[in-house]
Amino acid sequence: MSKPAKFLYALFICLSSLLLQAQESPIKWKNNSFNLNVDTTAYNKSNGKGFSTNYYPNSTNASYTFTNVGEHVTFLDTTVFYKQYISKPGESNQIDLNSTQLFNYYAAFRKQRDTTMYAYLPFYYEGKIYREKLTFELTFGKSKLIKYDSLFIDATERVTDFLRSDTISEYPSLRLTYYFTIKNTTKKPILCTKDFVAWNDAQALRSNNNYVEISPGQTYKIPVQLNMDRKYRFQSSGRIEVISEGIREEFQCEIRSKYEAKRN
Repeated sequence: MSKPAKFLYALFICLSSLLLQAQESPIKWKNNSFNLNVDTTAYNKSNGKGFSTNYYPNSTNASYTFTNVGEHVTFLDTTVFYKQYISKPGESNQIDLNSTQLFNYYAAFRKQRDTTMYAYLPFYYEGKIYREKLTFELTFGKSKLIKYDSLFIDATERVTDFLRSDTISEYPSLRLTYYFTIKNTTKKPILCTKDFVAWNDAQALRSNNNYVEISPGQTYKIPVQLNMDRKYRFQSSGRIEVISEGIREEFQCEIRSKYEAKRN
């Protein structure tokens, strides 16, 4: 047998072995790829504010779903994920992995470079190990899930009007409510950050990881409660999260006031 023929034969045996292993695997994926899309298009044209990586990358959970189509129990048990997944025949499981522990995308994030990464999970089944391939995609650009109004709000004028209208208190306590308006543009329900709150001594917009479900085509106004007390000049930034099957999107948002007290 010639060398080219031997090479082709060996390649055939290798591919056949891989295909056989894939056919014997008890794991059937509903989704074995996950996309984290970071919207870099939301910025305030009035002050030229552009995308910033100050708050990224986040410890985003990457979710994958599989079904055990075998006749016996299979399990994934590894200290990397701090969790054991045991699946009975016919049972489905969702695997939630901390993306920053599994994938190193810090450099790609700083350069805003679309990057695809892979990981292999060992599933134990009847004395054999099946290494299943997972894909994680980091992308940047326009949202694939929602439309939105401005995510950077200038509250200066409203703060000024508030202080001007209060003629009783020398230093009135400032409490304002704003809304970020988003619309689900997909054909499936999505989960979105439910609300935000900020305080004068902790100005970051905090969501406490609460989410609300938004139906296809539905519009939702994310309430933002600003409890600024006597702080009339502030910059409160946060991150809106939108989640759908196989994808999570993140959006920077900010409300700021440039109020300056008039000198007598």
